[in-house]
Amino acid sequence: MKIAKALASTYVFEDLEMDEAAECKISLKARKAGLFAWLAARFFKRMSGMTFDVASNSVTYDNGWHQWIPVKKISNVDGGYYMNDLLVVLAVLALIAGVWTISSGGFGLLVIAALFFYLYSRSRRFLIAITADSGDGIVFGIKRSTVGGRALSDEDAWKMLDVIKCLVVAQTRQKKLDPIN
Repeated sequence: MKIAKALASTYVFEDLEMDEAAECKISLKARKAGLFAWLAARFFKRMSGMTFDVASNSVTYDNGWHQWIPVKKISNVDGGYYMNDLLVVLAVLALIAGVWTISSGGFGLLVIAALFFYLYSRSRRFLIAITADSGDGIVFGIKRSTVGGRALSDEDAWKMLDVIKCLVVAQTRQKKLDPIN
């Protein structure tokens, strides 16, 4: 369920600012995928997408619908890479069918197989899932744009998750030490 939800809300990486010493630890901006979203972001300075901000006491996710989770209410932080395996299956099937029918004009199927392999190589996205104590959470994916974008580096992606996990651990320790909570 969460993977399906994340695939439905996959954004194209635009900008990331991380400063562990500042009040706002992480600020991630991403836009919707596609040529029209890229044109709107470049020429009209309008970004249709999302922002993800992590401060020392809260996590906010705004994609038109604002979600806010206090760090002390976070029960799980998860992340990782996902690639669309269905594209590999379709590519292999097209490759087998193309080789099988090569004598009778199966070159079109070989081109389709190459296209599916290319799409598979471009389907890599980094998924982030933050779950609150109530079971609700924030789930989204970040991918590289085909049109005018840059990739989120692996180091930055994993460091972003580490910063969130450190904040959660620090808040959990503080909650255990504070007799009022």
